[in-house]
Amino acid sequence: MSELYLPPGYEEPDENEQAKTMYATYGAAVYFSSCLEYGLINVLATAEVLKARKASKVIADDPWERRVQDKKLTMGTLITQVKNGGHLSVAAGLQKELYDALEVRNFLAHHFWRERSDEAMSVRGQAKLIAELEGNRQMFDKANKRVDAEVMGPMMVKMGITPDMQSAMYNQMLREAKERHG
Repeated sequence: MSELYLPPGYEEPDENEQAKTMYATYGAAVYFSSCLEYGLINVLATAEVLKARKASKVIADDPWERRVQDKKLTMGTLITQVKNGGHLSVAAGLQKELYDALEVRNFLAHHFWRERSDEAMSVRGQAKLIAELEGNRQMFDKANKRVDAEVMGPMMVKMGITPDMQSAMYNQMLREAKERHG
């Protein structure tokens, strides 16, 4: 493993609390974009299960795991598959919201630090980036909540899983996680 080249006299910058908040807010925005991706995977996998049930067919593998493991399944591909499956027709404006989220997600993943590194060097610039990133995080969260409420919710009911059952399953998962991890 090669070591990172640092010029003579280089010293690590002293990170202030605001810089740490900026990096944490970036991480939260990217995390929430990932949550949105998994929400889209849930739509596609649930739709596959519903279709198989309707046709009285058995699915040979786990449709969720298959999609999670598919390295070529990008957020853009997921949105297109959800759109082509007709799942967005029930949610007015959600398609545009998802494509806007995709554009922001791609910018964050591929261009953000290169284009914004100069702003990250000042307290004023950091504050601006924190506000922008928090807005991005909220946008991803809002889109994911819409996918969940307007698309997944009705699909879950078709599968026989009521909102109360969903809440009970979620609470059970929380209890188990706390038992395992404290």
